[in-house]
Amino acid sequence: MQIKDVFEFYQKYTKPIYAEIEAKRNQIPVELLFETYASFDHLKRYYLNEDSEKESSFKALSHLKRGILDAFKLKLKYKKLTINPPNSKSYIYIFLLNLHFQ
Repeated sequence: MQIKDVFEFYQKYTKPIYAEIEAKRNQIPVELLFETYASFDHLKRYYLNEDSEKESSFKALSHLKRGILDAFKLKLKYKKLTINPPNSKSYIYIFLLNLHFQ
């Protein structure tokens, strides 16, 4: 594994889903920022602390993968809030929303 692989993964997988989450709420949740920062910290260790490229890349990629899992959890949470808004007892409303999102 190389540093290039980490940036390719970020470009192909991380960036699109983070952009989608950001567009939905007009902010990036802290969980996603933390994983990105942690990932780049491992890349920094390769360049400044002379850690091995393979180990630093692997750890950086692991943080990006965790960030994507967090992003999918947030997407499910947002979808659930849309389909079943808090304090909503209207089953017709929920039924209609479910039809709309299928």
